[in-house]
Amino acid sequence: MTNRIRKTLNVKLVDLTAKAVDGWLMRMSENYRPATIQSSFVVLKLSCTDAVTHGILLSNPCDGVRAPKVGGSRVRPRSGEDAKKFMAAQSTSEDLVILRFLLETGALFQEMAGLMVKDLDLHAGTIIFRRALKRGMVFGPMKNEWSRRTLFLGQTILGELSVLCEGKKPDDLIFQSARGRPLYNELIHVRFKKAAHEAGVPDIRIHDLRHTHALRIDTPIVAVSKRLGHKNPTTTMNLHAHVLKDMEMNVARSVDELFAAVPRAEN
Repeated sequence: MTNRIRKTLNVKLVDLTAKAVDGWLMRMSENYRPATIQSSFVVLKLSCTDAVTHGILLSNPCDGVRAPKVGGSRVRPRSGEDAKKFMAAQSTSEDLVILRFLLETGALFQEMAGLMVKDLDLHAGTIIFRRALKRGMVFGPMKNEWSRRTLFLGQTILGELSVLCEGKKPDDLIFQSARGRPLYNELIHVRFKKAAHEAGVPDIRIHDLRHTHALRIDTPIVAVSKRLGHKNPTTTMNLHAHVLKDMEMNVARSVDELFAAVPRAEN
């Protein structure tokens, strides 16, 4: 991937500007798929971040530049069986914990990325979402008052989070890169996709995990809405309207099959 960037960028790192990055993305769009462009953009942005850290650049020219989106926004929840296969495909324990956490909480990736050790209460078995990772790799407040919430966690994920937090200070990130920096959504997706491909199981987008949590747990919609940080259940139902319609049709068929064998009353 770094060779692809070097061949198509045509600008030295020290001379890189936001305008040059925009031009590079335009050239890339003529020959590569959006997913490839986005992955390359992530690598370039990380390289620029390192250059800023080491004083090679004064600022990151990729900040404020938007790579093309990959795929549509249609809700794509997966079956419980697919989710289990996807979990088994993960090649590292860290990725498995990230995957399990997102599936079990329905949290947005940026909400998870903002979690600190002090947000986890192992005694009470809860996690509190109080901030999120924003564009530019800075932390900010939650989207609204409903997004700020406390969730109960299961024993398995609590144990895994406990291990991740060992030796860390209260203000340290629970989920972080090997260098102690916030996680990139795009890089985690690339790792998830690679693991799924190697294991021969269906790929799952990171945001699909949120929808899978919402629609695969046997819980009243009011409780699901609160876990997702929605203002009210109507928001949750509107986001998943087409899926809920399919579920209602399945219920109708199940009820029909259940009582179809009951003989009709004689007149």
